[in-house]
Amino acid sequence: MTPTVNSLPYYSFGPPSVTKCRLNTLANGTALAENRVVPVAHYCVGQQMTFSDSWTPAVPGVATTAANWTFSGNLVNHSTQQRIWVPPDPPALGFWQYYGSVNYDTDSTLLNQQTTSAWWTSGGSSFPGAQYTATLQETASFANGQQATLSRTGQFDMYRPSLFEWVITSQGKVTNYLSGSVEIVSVGTAAGVQTMIFHWRVQSAYAGSAGFTQTYDDESYPNASGSNVLDLAEFYIGSPVNVLTNSGAANILVLSDAPDEGSSLAGNFVSLVLQFRDYARFKPNLGDPSQNIYVTLGKVTWQVNASANSGTGGWALTPGSSVSTPVPDVSSTEFPFWLQVGSQ
Repeated sequence: MTPTVNSLPYYSFGPPSVTKCRLNTLANGTALAENRVVPVAHYCVGQQMTFSDSWTPAVPGVATTAANWTFSGNLVNHSTQQRIWVPPDPPALGFWQYYGSVNYDTDSTLLNQQTTSAWWTSGGSSFPGAQYTATLQETASFANGQQATLSRTGQFDMYRPSLFEWVITSQGKVTNYLSGSVEIVSVGTAAGVQTMIFHWRVQSAYAGSAGFTQTYDDESYPNASGSNVLDLAEFYIGSPVNVLTNSGAANILVLSDAPDEGSSLAGNFVSLVLQFRDYARFKPNLGDPSQNIYVTLGKVTWQVNASANSGTGGWALTPGSSVSTPVPDVSSTEFPFWLQVGSQ
């Protein structure tokens, strides 16, 4: 049987055409492949990663879209900070005052957006890094009431700089001495020797900046600052430093400290009781550095437990007063946390 079409001398007769729409996952604008890492999909911990979807060609008739992202590796995508309301005076000028550390965590609700951002804390120390995946499951609802769910996985590399050459240049020692009429218990002498000094070197395939952040808990007497105290500033004296690409010999992080505590003028007891946490942190210069964050490459812990008493023979250190040997941990990804700023 031959079909005919009125008023059309020429026509074709065949099955309806179908257009395939392909879902793609993008990382910082780069389309990721499912079965390999494309040449430019190399990233670094601390670098802001923005993931989005792309359809080729665009899907017609979509009314709404629901998305869900899952990633391998360890990441954070959300930040918080302590705050206190400063009463208005005049009434129109009240404001929130933020204080303490910026604290990072993972908010799962942010993974249900078509475009989502995150920062990785884990990765591989050998370039180009550990191979991770980003999987997007997307459900499109059409104007005619139908739905279609598709998923797409993309691969990318995540690099993590490494710390090496851990050296304790000077193991701190407890001493006591008079400064005027005030008895001082200190790590190190009045002349500034026998203080605590140690260092690490940073090996990185990417340029950036790195430094030590020191926090502590203080139970000293007569002046105790309490827990979760930041020492001086976010980065301790001498840091951060510029990290050069593949030049570990030049990328040295040094921490030198000589904490002390003094008695009151009429006192007969003084103690120096401190627990230190030192974080070696790195931020890459990749992409937009203003959107990148410092991540921890390693952590050092050490303690001081010392005191002195005034007796008939004058001031003397309590037997057993000591400074512990610093303990390094190159596996730590813990973010430093503090509520106040102090000086030790």
